[in-house]
Amino acid sequence: MTWLIATGPEARADYDSIIDYYLELAPEQVTRFRSEVNKLVTSLVSNPYLSMDRGDGVRKRATAVFPYHVWYKVDESAGKVQILAVFHYRRDPLLLQSRLG
Repeated sequence: MTWLIATGPEARADYDSIIDYYLELAPEQVTRFRSEVNKLVTSLVSNPYLSMDRGDGVRKRATAVFPYHVWYKVDESAGKVQILAVFHYRRDPLLLQSRLG
């Protein structure tokens, strides 16, 4: 089965702010970061269940090079993977919890 990917506005804003950060601090890393996230999302399309469920339906997968996790839920009935957040692994856990419910 091939899954559809849906990215909410908050996750899109996370991604955009990370891009802005790298554009300011290390513009040579922007292409590499985009590539890493694209690889990760492509892997979700083919196998979203590879990562463990935290018990609330939320899963996370880490980028290979950069210190970020993509947090998501699988909606089996819709055949969709909903990306909820793209957070640095050291980001405030309370902010993450408020986002994930």
